Amino acid sequence: MSRTGNVVIAQGGGPTPVINASLYGIVREATRNPGNGCEIWGARNGIVGVLQDRWIDLRSIDKEFWKQITGSPGAALGSCRKRLSAEDTVKVVSVLRRKDVQYFFYIGGNDSMDTVLKMSRVSQELHYDLVCCGIPKTIDNDLPCTDHCPGFGSAARYIAQSAAEEKNDVDNENPAADLGMDVRSLPTPVSILEVMGRDTGWLTAATALARRNSEGAPHLIYVPEVPLTRDRFLNDVHHVYSRFGWVVVTVSEGVRNDKGESWGGVNNERTSDDFGHRLPGDVATTLANLITSELGL
Repeated sequence: MSRTGNVVIAQGGGPTPVINASLYGIVREATRNPGNGCEIWGARNGIVGVLQDRWIDLRSIDKEFWKQITGSPGAALGSCRKRLSAEDTVKVVSVLRRKDVQYFFYIGGNDSMDTVLKMSRVSQELHYDLVCCGIPKTIDNDLPCTDHCPGFGSAARYIAQSAAEEKNDVDNENPAADLGMDVRSLPTPVSILEVMGRDTGWLTAATALARRNSEGAPHLIYVPEVPLTRDRFLNDVHHVYSRFGWVVVTVSEGVRNDKGESWGGVNNERTSDDFGHRLPGDVATTLANLITSELGL
């Protein structure tokens, strides 16, 4: 940082170990200069903690404890899913002004980046010199202007191992032989693995890394970017089953038909989250019922 000033760091959205590594990285850089006497505050439970004036003095945390935090799951400061209203945004900026904060860091995904953008705009409108910085963290790898998002790599590896049919030579200490091997061993010939990804199929596509040969799982992969028609899906499953006698399908939770409609059903009265995003899901159940009713598998 080119100038001194108090720092606030918060974590938002779904937590991963990467969210804590990024937290430590910011603190480490902010304290790199021994002459920098700035205060470094962590907001409890994301932007909600700023609104409620709930803080942790991050300078007081022991160095040995930081070593544990960087590789730990969850969000060390606590996370949240909170959409800022115009009134909330003004209040957040006012709280930071009162604490003489010059730098605000928010670690999170799309919605957290939206929060950062709102704060940046409002602070300019209020003539408050505040540097707002978004730190990318989202396992579905869908933040614009990023090559890849921290958190995606380990999640992609996990989901690929979950779909695997045989030992993964890349990691001999933790070999994977999961869904593919189970399905091949059982008389149930078709299994569908539904993967996170409301609008992007990076994680689902990563299951291709588990496929060791043309006969291996997963046999069929469907992502939201490519419409999936009923006839195409049934023909694909029938073709693979006719060749191999078993089928593993990986499908994104946000996959849509040729009309742009979700394949998923809605079993909840709530159809959107706090940010107004449609709640995806139940795609695997819908497709499984279709296979059973139309193909008798």
